[in-house]
Amino acid sequence: MIATITGRTCLSLAPNAHIFSFVFVTMKMRTFGYFIFVLFVSQIALANKATSGFAADTLKKIIIENANNQVIDNAVSPPIRYFNGDVRAYHEGSYFFCDSAKMIDNELFAFGNVVIIQHDTITMFADELYYHGDSLFAYLRSKVVLQNNNDALYTEYMEYDMEEKKAYYRDKAIMVSGNSTLKSKKGIFDVKNNLAIFEERVTVDGEDFHMVTDTLHYKTNEEIANWTTPALIKTDSSEIYSLTGNYKTREKQAEFRGDAQYKKSDIIATADLITYDGFLKKVSMYGKAIYDSKTEHAKADSIIHSENDDITQLIGNASFVNEKNKASGSNILYSKKEDRFALNGRGEISDSTMFIIANQLDYNEITKKGVATGDVIWTDTASATTVKADSVYMDGTIDYMHASRANGKSLLITVLDKDTLFLASDTLKRFRSIVKRDSITYDTIKMLAADNRVEIFKNDLQAVTDSLVFNERDSVFTLFNRPVLWTDTTQMEADTAQIYMKNKKISRLDLNSNALVITSPDMIFFNQIRGNTMTGNFVDNALDELKVTGSSQCIYYMQDDEKAYIGVNQTDCSLMIFKFETKKIKNIRFYTEPNSTISPIDAVDHEAIKLKGFSWKLEKRPLTMADILQ
Repeated sequence: MIATITGRTCLSLAPNAHIFSFVFVTMKMRTFGYFIFVLFVSQIALANKATSGFAADTLKKIIIENANNQVIDNAVSPPIRYFNGDVRAYHEGSYFFCDSAKMIDNELFAFGNVVIIQHDTITMFADELYYHGDSLFAYLRSKVVLQNNNDALYTEYMEYDMEEKKAYYRDKAIMVSGNSTLKSKKGIFDVKNNLAIFEERVTVDGEDFHMVTDTLHYKTNEEIANWTTPALIKTDSSEIYSLTGNYKTREKQAEFRGDAQYKKSDIIATADLITYDGFLKKVSMYGKAIYDSKTEHAKADSIIHSENDDITQLIGNASFVNEKNKASGSNILYSKKEDRFALNGRGEISDSTMFIIANQLDYNEITKKGVATGDVIWTDTASATTVKADSVYMDGTIDYMHASRANGKSLLITVLDKDTLFLASDTLKRFRSIVKRDSITYDTIKMLAADNRVEIFKNDLQAVTDSLVFNERDSVFTLFNRPVLWTDTTQMEADTAQIYMKNKKISRLDLNSNALVITSPDMIFFNQIRGNTMTGNFVDNALDELKVTGSSQCIYYMQDDEKAYIGVNQTDCSLMIFKFETKKIKNIRFYTEPNSTISPIDAVDHEAIKLKGFSWKLEKRPLTMADILQ
């Protein structure tokens, strides 16, 4: 028997029935076939019912609140009730709306403009619905939409657990959450826990990125994506890849773990962990970090790169190489815009002209200015000159360098004729000086100046003085304020002295004003030469000839063939020339009215004949390189 009820049917109204009026303003009538769909979802519902923790008699029946008309088919058991027009139903806190429906026992089949509202915040739309009231499972098909606050899930087929608030889809879905759109082949939307699980061919599109992976967990309330399978994120200018990681889309912060790789233009970076901050435009790499481009190579335990100001920091076992510079150390900061390096902790930096090692360093390649502190070693590679100091200031635009020590002396090291010259002083300076060549021409000359407690040590030459200047163009050392020089058994001093270099060998020595030379083969008797000026010519770094000019005086101890002392020659004249052989006086020539006296050795008062200013300064003579640093 079929019973027909026509006209508007209103059965009973559940609480909050005003929701119905709101929904039906927007609904439209649709018709379609659904026989296969009903058979499919009925079987699923039976399975869910068998495994559900609910007993059928503990759940309320589905209530049809409204329909324009209904038909009851009593010929079958249980009876089938058909509803048409403005169908509204209620069950266990959820509201159901559709154009038409049928009820079999506690099962609802809904068709056309299907809407489900659950707890005011969750809304679902579909063309068709099968709802199993005893298991609280809903099966929606065709143009399915699930909305929860600002999140919306779109698919063609969805299963929804009303009690657990979980949605399942198995054939493609799109979720829109905040500013992100997520897609996958299958997945789960756990509405209660604000968690969406996407599987197979997963993509995420945000305001300025695109992501591809295979498994993704997405926290909808926090807009955080976590992946456990390889993922690739692309922006307009960069790509990042990793095996696992997470991305906070709202904060634009990401972590990439496991074989993490970053690419931008010609840059490739790898590390155990890469983090990215989209707002700060900062990439941080931790663990075996490597950064490569066409012009740069960097390696460190950690590398942090700021895209906005193009500054890179390398921390731990760091090294950096570009077209101009090389740097290594424990902590390196490099600004590409300024072409500036800063070392914090022991490290080194070099370019085509210099090499610096220091505990702290800040150097700008563009301005050529820098400061290095803490056990500094500065090397001019062009001249093979090294400076060691506590601090070094550099200004390459004027070829200026200033080195000093808080305690002790700065040290300059250079190679002369396969031998090393060491020069120590309180301060060392290198600078450019403008020198007048003639009435219209000027030269720019590089100079090196050493001030206060200056000492020189070389295997065949030692010196002490108050200050010193080296003219790099003419290769001339000028020593001021009564310098004292030694070579082998000879001591030389004057008001000023000039050492001329040629091909990194000593070629000439000038002693200017009150010059005095003392030499002794045995430290018993001392040959002495005094004059206004002296010029010594060197061959292979050995004194070959000495010319004494002006008020010349000589005390010479004569020896026989057995090297026994036999007498003393005392001579005064205007010009003397001494010839040397194997570092000893071979002969002496006196010019312009020489006045000579030869006395037997036993008849000489050796103290009385010493020339004015005689002083054998052996205690001042540096005998090793370490002595000049005292």
